[in-house]
Amino acid sequence: MRSDQDIVVSLLFKLTPAQKVDLIVEIENTQFVQIDHRTVVKNSLKIWIDEIINKEWEATEHILWSAIRRYGSLVHEDDVNSFLPILQADTSIQTKQTVFQSIQSIYERRPPKNVEILIPLAEEIE
Repeated sequence: MRSDQDIVVSLLFKLTPAQKVDLIVEIENTQFVQIDHRTVVKNSLKIWIDEIINKEWEATEHILWSAIRRYGSLVHEDDVNSFLPILQADTSIQTKQTVFQSIQSIYERRPPKNVEILIPLAEEIE
C-alpha cells in the first residue's frame, strides 16, 4: 500500500503548468510542520524552479521569485550551493537578487558551521 506522501509526490509530477503556478502561490503562504512534507515541498520547488528557468513551462518572474523564496525558507544552511544553478542561469538581476536575499535569510536564521561550503557560491558571485 502506498503512503500518503508517495501519493502526494506522484501527484506533484502530474500537475499541469497552470496547476503548478497555483500551487507555488499556495505553498508560499503555507506552513509545513512535518519534516517529510517540508522535504517533498522543497524538492518539488527546486524541480519547478529549474523547469521555469529552462523554459519547460511558462510562469511569470513573480512566480519564479515566489518559488525561490519558499525554496530558500526550506533549504538547510549546508545546502546553499543548490542555488548555484539558478545563479548560473540566464536570469534577470531581480531573480539573482531574490536568490541572494534567500541565502541571506538562511544565514540570518543560522550562521554557517563550515564556511568552506560557501566557496563555490563565493566564486560564482565574484
